[in-house]
Amino acid sequence: MSENITKTSSCLKAIIRGFYKNGEVVAEGSLKGFVIRPSEDQCRICAKIAHLVMDNNGFFKPDTKYWLTGLDEFNTGADNKYTKRSRINYDLNIRLPKLLGSSALDEICKGTGDFTKYEKIIDSLLKKYQNKSVFDKLIFKVKQEGIKPKPMALSYDDIMTVTDIFTTYNKERIRTVEKKLTPELIGHIKYMEAHPDKLSDTDKEIWELLNNLEM
Repeated sequence: MSENITKTSSCLKAIIRGFYKNGEVVAEGSLKGFVIRPSEDQCRICAKIAHLVMDNNGFFKPDTKYWLTGLDEFNTGADNKYTKRSRINYDLNIRLPKLLGSSALDEICKGTGDFTKYEKIIDSLLKKYQNKSVFDKLIFKVKQEGIKPKPMALSYDDIMTVTDIFTTYNKERIRTVEKKLTPELIGHIKYMEAHPDKLSDTDKEIWELLNNLEM
């Protein structure tokens, strides 16, 4: 893609390579080719840009992300290399400048002008394009702090554990189950709870079963 390098794409490449390490955004990075040591404002804004660009939020195409990190130079893959170039050029040279302004990244990387004015725009984009994770599908919060992306050899038990967790505690599945508990059923359960001494034999069996379930 050397024939299509622009000011925007070269700035963004410096930001990503300086603030995106081992699959994670870092708070303090570098801006090679622009400044020796980024200021606190530059670090904060560049980290936000890295999140916007590299998070799993649909903001940029995967081809663009691969190119920015240097993982894809159009030598592999089934897609036509010109199709990849088209996607990347659109993200970097049309979409991003339109949203941020044509000189935004250059000012941020060089630390010139009132570059902090772009932070509000970046914050609004981060709010619109929120990071998505497969863990968000679960009904409980997974503690991920401090755990870096790392491959491992999954055993059969590991695979079954992951599959069981994501199918049993999937938010969509739980919502489907919740819909089965109709207002009529809820009302009858509340009746059994309020009047356990007035239940029919069938209701007594149901009530005993419900009471024996662990909270």
